[in-house]
Amino acid sequence: MLTFDFETYTNKKIPKEGWQEILKKVEQNSMSGFLNPFVPSSLLDQIKSKKEEIKKHSQVLVVVGAGGSFAGCRALDSIFSSYWNPSSFSLLYAGYQLSEEYLERLKNYLKEKEFSINVISKSGTTLETNITYQSLLAFMKTKYTEEELKQRIFITSDENSKLKMEADQNGYTFFPIPKNIGGRYSLLTAVGLFPLSLILDIEELLKGAQEGKQYIEEAYQYACLRKAMYDEKRGVENFVFYEEKFLPFGEWLKQLFSESEGKKQRGILPISSLYTRDLHSLGQFLQEGNPIVFETVIDFDGMDSLQQTAVSSVCKAHQKNTPSLRIHGTDCSVYTMGQLIYFFFLSASFSAVLMDVDPFDQPGVEAYKEEMRNVI
Repeated sequence: MLTFDFETYTNKKIPKEGWQEILKKVEQNSMSGFLNPFVPSSLLDQIKSKKEEIKKHSQVLVVVGAGGSFAGCRALDSIFSSYWNPSSFSLLYAGYQLSEEYLERLKNYLKEKEFSINVISKSGTTLETNITYQSLLAFMKTKYTEEELKQRIFITSDENSKLKMEADQNGYTFFPIPKNIGGRYSLLTAVGLFPLSLILDIEELLKGAQEGKQYIEEAYQYACLRKAMYDEKRGVENFVFYEEKFLPFGEWLKQLFSESEGKKQRGILPISSLYTRDLHSLGQFLQEGNPIVFETVIDFDGMDSLQQTAVSSVCKAHQKNTPSLRIHGTDCSVYTMGQLIYFFFLSASFSAVLMDVDPFDQPGVEAYKEEMRNVI
């Protein structure tokens, strides 16, 4: 269950009406499929079957993807995986950077492991993902037969992509990404569900997301308050966590909001912090510096008394110069995280509509890729 405090540390009135109109605008967009987080039973059955197969022959699944194709999965992996259990099944990540050193270290590690890979790209043309995939594929061919590769390579992409053709030609398992869901909103599709099935209960995650619809008014209120902060020249939102395992969730939020809003010279710059660590570097600025920041604090029951004291104390101390919006989970379960994910999906799309930009495109992302392709 989620609770919200948007008033105590902001001194702002919460809007009560208007969400129906904003929701209608989101629904009219052809990429609004994320609003209905239901997965066909046939796909869930396929995921479960392949999960069992992987665990029979692999110790590691390497998730090869960039941006929305891996960020959400990595966030939940950080929160729920058996971090201190070296015998547990592991998810590793590649394809989100171009470091040859990292890739060589990964391959050296995998020499002593039995592993599979899940290549994720909706377009099938993501630069970093394709370069990494080709390198890992060449490495796998030195270790496994063609028949073994068919059991160890999983491709998640659009039905019309080049990756789908490759899956068909080579007999690799293929998972489709719905055409009406974009990358940063795809965590609750096969993009996230297949790799996450190896470490958590994905049906519980989906159940939480489906129940997350109950927070539609709060998602609208949050979006409106973010817009109010923006209109006051507070152009930076600091997502605050009190447990280090949540920092990758902050990375997912940074992409979700920056790609949804950052167009037409508009949008709020999202950053993330770990408290109380970052109070020793940012605290002075937030307390008395340029008032361009507001904070969204995400915390859960189960924290020790010192942490609980820190949450309320920091919000109160920052209130005058850096207002705080607070989102609280009554527990940190897979179900509750499903609710929270759906809440932020709604909030990001509502926020973009309030700023009069398309929540689902990202034309600027192609600029650096085009420059690189011209050189390569």
